[in-house]
Amino acid sequence: MKLENKIAIVAGGTGSVGEGIVKVLMSEGATVIVPTRSKDKEVNLKEYVRNVGCGKLNCIRASIGLYDGAQDFKKEVLEQYGHIDLVIASIGGWYAGHTLDEMPIDDWDMVMDNNLRAHFVFARTFIPILKKQESGTYININGGAQEMIIPWSGVISVVSAAQNKMTEVFAKEAEGHHYNVYTVAAYTMVNTRKSALQATPDWVTAEDIGNYIVRLSNNEVTDKSVRHKLTERP
Repeated sequence: MKLENKIAIVAGGTGSVGEGIVKVLMSEGATVIVPTRSKDKEVNLKEYVRNVGCGKLNCIRASIGLYDGAQDFKKEVLEQYGHIDLVIASIGGWYAGHTLDEMPIDDWDMVMDNNLRAHFVFARTFIPILKKQESGTYININGGAQEMIIPWSGVISVVSAAQNKMTEVFAKEAEGHHYNVYTVAAYTMVNTRKSALQATPDWVTAEDIGNYIVRLSNNEVTDKSVRHKLTERP
């Protein structure tokens, strides 16, 4: 098992993509910590990974999109485990319905909070831990929208590009240290439990993303760039 005795955090681990990542990490022996605000989502995730007999799952009630909530979550994680090997941010959501010039300001603020500010708060909370440890890997999960113009969902293009640039800055500032920062982005639709009925064979699966993360964190990927594009199934 490639992640035996490793401690991993998956923010967004109860989501459609996140749960697939959690399942793969557990199958490789990791102890996976998932922050969640919803008891129902926690129960659903635990049921989904119930037959994964290798790793462990620890769901902690936390609001990581808020700075104070993220700090409380960090404190609890460190009190329980003392260190972190892998941190994954699979957070944010989709938006559709307005052109940019007609988009309500409140909608803009909501997307920026959920898809950019939350990423910054989470990275700002956990990258300093990896820096202090001089070990570990931080991975931001993104999508092809960072390079695409998507009418009626244009704000997602904007915020995805901003996420990518933010990750590049964090990675540049990690140079000279012994931790890594990456983006893993699916450039196809993602086959999840929620989208399985519409999926076609060329879609990348949530588990494909999880398996790539395992390889990346174990230095098994020859491409050492910050951004990693998944354009087809392995």
